[in-house]
Amino acid sequence: MVLSSTLMKTVNLKFYATIALSLVFLLAGCEKEDEAAVVVEKEIDRVTSVKSCPGRNRVKLWWKLPADERVVKSKVTWNDETLSREIPVVAGKDTLSIIIDNLIEGNHTFTIYVLDKGGKLSEKVNVNAQAYGSQYEAALQNRAIKKLNYNAETSAAEIDWESAALGVVGAELEYTDAAAVAHTLFISPFSRSTTLDGFKTGESFRYRTLHMPNSSAIDTFYTAYETVEVLHLDYSPPVDDDGNITPPSILAADPAKGASATFGLIGSGNVEAPSSITTDHDPVRGLVWRFQKPVSSNRCENHGIKVNGAKYEFKNNNTYYFGWWSKLTDNSNNNANFQWKSYGDHIQNFPIVLKMRDGNMILQQRQPGGIETILWSAPWKANTWYKLALGIHVSDALRGGWIELWFNGVKQTFSDDSQRYYCRTFDGGHNCPKWGIYGRSDLAISNYIDNIKVGTSYEEVD
Repeated sequence: MVLSSTLMKTVNLKFYATIALSLVFLLAGCEKEDEAAVVVEKEIDRVTSVKSCPGRNRVKLWWKLPADERVVKSKVTWNDETLSREIPVVAGKDTLSIIIDNLIEGNHTFTIYVLDKGGKLSEKVNVNAQAYGSQYEAALQNRAIKKLNYNAETSAAEIDWESAALGVVGAELEYTDAAAVAHTLFISPFSRSTTLDGFKTGESFRYRTLHMPNSSAIDTFYTAYETVEVLHLDYSPPVDDDGNITPPSILAADPAKGASATFGLIGSGNVEAPSSITTDHDPVRGLVWRFQKPVSSNRCENHGIKVNGAKYEFKNNNTYYFGWWSKLTDNSNNNANFQWKSYGDHIQNFPIVLKMRDGNMILQQRQPGGIETILWSAPWKANTWYKLALGIHVSDALRGGWIELWFNGVKQTFSDDSQRYYCRTFDGGHNCPKWGIYGRSDLAISNYIDNIKVGTSYEEVD
């Protein structure tokens, strides 16, 4: 059968239209299948709530994990990410922590990640942490003692403390009682007083203070131990008719008034630069004088005293008493810690001197002709307070003057078995007392001096 050309065109158009429509549906179906096959994987969330805790050459890090089942471990890096540690995630726990040891003292930056099984990392989180060490510890201060007393009635040492500084978490105190029983006490930073029962007079205790850099620190730091001697002196100060304590007749030196108001001369020839005479707060005795002699300096002494603003003159054929407390930071040999020094046209130079020899404080007297006699010696520990009193009858006669000495409140017997040594004690134009430190330019030494009293009787200066 032969179709007309018109009919053939119509059939061809329908055929092609059907084919085109089928292709449209086919392509549309393929696009939907392709869209269903593309899945975008969610990134791993980073850690949160990161905290750091300082320690002794170490730090502790703590963080919260993301709520993602893919996370199998955490990674911590430091030292510019050249060092690292990995910590596995524990099922059921949403936090992790780690302690990083063997750190140098200072600030460190740590980077924390979490990882999935394939090793894919989350975004990093940085945290700074401080490691403390020997430099920090060396700068720590012992808690200061406000007052120290020995109670003879109860045989106890009584300590009143200054307020504890920020960061102090306590103190450790050690002592041995009269029955030879050792005690170790922990003292709260909130305690204002401590009693050492069964304490034997003349003995010592030692203590150190515990510090933490902040409340989250994982380690405690300690000051060096400080040894404190407890003295009981059976003494009642002189009083007037109304019961008021009478001051010494010549001088009761007050460190708060300063060196220039108390001592005669403190310049060149007495205080060699960079030495200095200043005041300092001592944990046992409060505000005291500090005669500070650095390395390379050979002398740090006063020359005489001032009374009512004028230099005081000690006269021939008069009797004087000097009382003071002393603490040396070093008990190495030296030339003088106290001198009764000659000035003017003299022949003795220093009729009386107290100085260190082989761990002992010695009293030496020098007669004309350079004849020197060691009258007395006693062990002297560094960084320990001792009480001294010296009586001098001033005379330029060869045996017309005399010396008496009290050590820790007890009158001393000299090497000739006497308690009063007769000798020449006035030399040249005048003699003056000199406290401080003389000699040993190779060492830095401080002589702490307290409660200087000058009078005309022992009772005035004790």
